[in-house]
Amino acid sequence: MICKELNTEFENKEEMFKALKANADKIISLKKATVKNSEGISNIISLKDSNDKTIAGLEEGFIYPIISNTMYMDSHKDVHDNGSMNKTVKEQKGKVHYAMNHDLSIGKIIAYPNDVEMLMKTVKWSDLGRAYEGTTELLMFKTNLQDYSPNDARIAIEQKLPVQNSISMIYKDIVLAVNSEDKDLRAEKKAYDNIINQIANKEEVEKDGYLWIVKQLAIRNEGSMVTLGSNDATPIIYSEPSNKDTQIQEPLKDTQTQGKAWSFTDIY
Repeated sequence: MICKELNTEFENKEEMFKALKANADKIISLKKATVKNSEGISNIISLKDSNDKTIAGLEEGFIYPIISNTMYMDSHKDVHDNGSMNKTVKEQKGKVHYAMNHDLSIGKIIAYPNDVEMLMKTVKWSDLGRAYEGTTELLMFKTNLQDYSPNDARIAIEQKLPVQNSISMIYKDIVLAVNSEDKDLRAEKKAYDNIINQIANKEEVEKDGYLWIVKQLAIRNEGSMVTLGSNDATPIIYSEPSNKDTQIQEPLKDTQTQGKAWSFTDIY
């Protein structure tokens, strides 16, 4: 079997687990030094979406892109732990864009920070149209199409095309978890046992028997609409206005502090 992180083929899982343990500090260091964003789905095959995606308590007339969520293994073999996004959402409110394909160029911004509100919400997987048991914590944007929004994004949203969303982030705290009885991997096994039954697509985790648990992350500048993300359980939730003829709302006004020039290093 091939270990993606080490770019090496191993004869069995136990050899792979030992190599991951031996190189965990280096792998984590590289993960923390890299901005993570969209990576097209390769080995994560999820249950088919249903069209029934409704989340209670959302204000009518806005769109709610799901930028990330917890307890779901993505194609990086990451699982965002519950609580991992709370700190960054609090600190980065009013400073994050909704973009296309992680491109912050002029003309690729769907909504600038002044028109984006970040929210955390715990929902059932069925609220996302998924036939999984349990709940997940969502990082979602509350926003609208704007006068300046790119036409491609406008078409995708107005026609409700099957797009996904993706977070641009850096790792702040991450640990290796493996399913092994090796006495030298007790800590990693404990981490695995503590989380495996909470993961929606745990069958995918069990195939290789390891994952990276993201204990804390930091959103960096934007979340994006993408065709395929590393986490495919990230649709746009549409909360329809009472007047069905009104598809585009006025930009959010006076809901957040006015944006200002800032640097990521000012925050972390």
